[in-house]
Amino acid sequence: MVAVVEEVEAVVSRSDPPILSPSGFIQVSQAVCGTQKHHRKIRKIRLAIVKHLKANGGMFRSEYSSMEEYLTVSKMAYVGSWATEVEIQAAADFFGVSIFTYCDGCWLEYSCKDRPLSYQGIYLENCNFLNIVQIKYRTNMSHRNTLKAMSKTEYHKNKCHRDTVKERSKAKYRKNKSHRVRVKEMSIMKYRTNKSHRVRVKEISIIKYRTNKSHRVRVKEISRIKYRTNKSHRVRVKEISRIKYRTNKSHRVRVKEMSKIKYRTNKSHRVRVQEMSKIKYRTNKSHRLNVKSMSRKKYHGNRHHRQRVIAHIKLKRQHIKATLTEFDVVMQQFLAKVNDGPDFVCCVFQKAV
Repeated sequence: MVAVVEEVEAVVSRSDPPILSPSGFIQVSQAVCGTQKHHRKIRKIRLAIVKHLKANGGMFRSEYSSMEEYLTVSKMAYVGSWATEVEIQAAADFFGVSIFTYCDGCWLEYSCKDRPLSYQGIYLENCNFLNIVQIKYRTNMSHRNTLKAMSKTEYHKNKCHRDTVKERSKAKYRKNKSHRVRVKEMSIMKYRTNKSHRVRVKEISIIKYRTNKSHRVRVKEISRIKYRTNKSHRVRVKEISRIKYRTNKSHRVRVKEMSKIKYRTNKSHRVRVQEMSKIKYRTNKSHRLNVKSMSRKKYHGNRHHRQRVIAHIKLKRQHIKATLTEFDVVMQQFLAKVNDGPDFVCCVFQKAV
């Protein structure tokens, strides 16, 4: 059934359409299965079409009173019986695809009466017992464009068809490596060249990141690994981050808030930030001047900050004063002990005298 989607022109042996020789089933097998060598498959196709006629009926020639009589007399279920327009129409209905036969210089179409599975078709041409398979879809551009337009219309309108196509596409993507590589390359190219497609992909990606937790975790992990291992990517991300911080006010506020929370809750981060701040203050003159200027402005403009700084300075002075007082006490005790001079004379000095 999948092979029916590929449009095939199969050349069949008989010059009197729409009656096909027994090889007509062989050519249908070629179009559907991709081969005409497996006689069991050909036999199955013949029996499936006969079974379809028995179950669903259909048109039959006027010389017969019923479909049952037609199948019995024609012995269509047996190998060697010639296929007619009855079997062609039944095959089109069974496979869900139009079948075309070449007759008197034109193509006769046998359309699927139910909902078609594909808008492409099987082409059977009668010509001197030749067996040639041609791909009209590949060679005829106008025909190809028409089929693509019809396929897109069906894809957008028919949800069941759309789901089937998606499932087949996913299965092929997983199993076929060369197809997967080709699809990725085409996707990258389309993303670079098609602006509307790029915008749509970004929007879908943002929505998926917000709503799909496992996807969000996976993306974060991949992003961290790429940031650590890819130097050019790291430089680019930093530059984008700086630009966004300067130009996007809401982003800047959010980053500051997150930074404050991390500083308060993460001790190792806090120690590292303090150390980096001290080093930058000592080594970067413009940064040092900027910090001093901001400190003065904050001192004069923020009353609570000013009171806090004054209280801190007072506490620091009291501590220094207490330390000096303790030093004075120790010094006084030392002076008191050495006031009377040494209790013992240095023997070395005495000998020298």
